[in-house]
Amino acid sequence: MHSYCLPLILPLFPFFHGFDNSSTLDESLNPHSPYYVHPNENPSIYLVSPLLDPTNYKSWSRSMTNAFNAKNKLEFVDDSLLQPTPNHALHAAWKCSNNMVVLWLIHSVSPSIRESIMRLDKVVDIWKGLKSRYSQRGLLRISKLQQEVISVKYGDVYRISYKIKGDMG
Repeated sequence: MHSYCLPLILPLFPFFHGFDNSSTLDESLNPHSPYYVHPNENPSIYLVSPLLDPTNYKSWSRSMTNAFNAKNKLEFVDDSLLQPTPNHALHAAWKCSNNMVVLWLIHSVSPSIRESIMRLDKVVDIWKGLKSRYSQRGLLRISKLQQEVISVKYGDVYRISYKIKGDMG
């Protein structure tokens, strides 16, 4: 992990040191900020079980959303926290938090899926890509089954019709 990812420890009682609540607190040091990375966070943990595979996107994404919300990182996933420009004071903190969430995502998908997201750098790109690829699988399966039912239904009608015409002709 890069040195810019290591958060500084806040003084236990900052008001003793002239802290003013109305002043701007460095967001990477504020435990309530999405930019904050707790010193005990581990980038290689599995946030949910089971891992994402081609069949379980809906339950997996719900579990991941809950996990990101609990870790105060949902804003990186839902794209409500914009990436600061490189010269912005929060850019390093954003990059650190984004990288942490990217690693959590990488470790929360099956190995066959992992390879396809390894080259992506932004959480939101990974999340949207997984959603577009796997959220439709259930709908596609339903559509395919409906087509098979229609095919069987009309196939039987066709066979019956052919049989009747054959018997009459």
